[in-house]
Amino acid sequence: MATKVLHSLFLGLIFCGGQSFGESILGFFITVARHSSDINFEGALMFMWIRIAMTIIPYLFVFVIVDLITKDRMRPSFMSLGLNVIILTYFYHTGLIQKDATSFIIGSLLTSLVLLIIDKESRTRKVLKKNRVIQ
Repeated sequence: MATKVLHSLFLGLIFCGGQSFGESILGFFITVARHSSDINFEGALMFMWIRIAMTIIPYLFVFVIVDLITKDRMRPSFMSLGLNVIILTYFYHTGLIQKDATSFIIGSLLTSLVLLIIDKESRTRKVLKKNRVIQ
C-alpha cells in the first residue's frame, strides 16, 4: 500500500513538472513566433515555477486517489490531461494567464498531447517498474 502511494506521488510529480515545463516553454516560443506579446524567457520560467507551486497538491492528490481507486487501470497521461483542462480553465478565468493567453493554452494542450503520446508509446508504468524506480 505504501509503495503504491509513493508510486502515485512519483508519477504525479513527473507529470506536474513535465506539464508545467512544457507549457511554459512552448507558450513562450509560440508567443515569440506570433510576435503577439512582450513576454521574456525569464517570465516564462517564472510562470513555470508558479504553476508548479499552485498545481503540485492537486496533481499529487488526484494521482493518489485515482490510482488507489482504479488499481493501475488508468493511464497517468489521461489523469494529467483532465487536470490540465481544469487548471487551464481556472487560470484563464482568474486572469493568471494574462500575456497572450492563446499561446499558453495552445502550448499547454500540445504538451498534454505529447505526454499522451509518450505515455502510450513507453507505457510509463511498465518502464518505471522495469527500471526499479517504483515497486
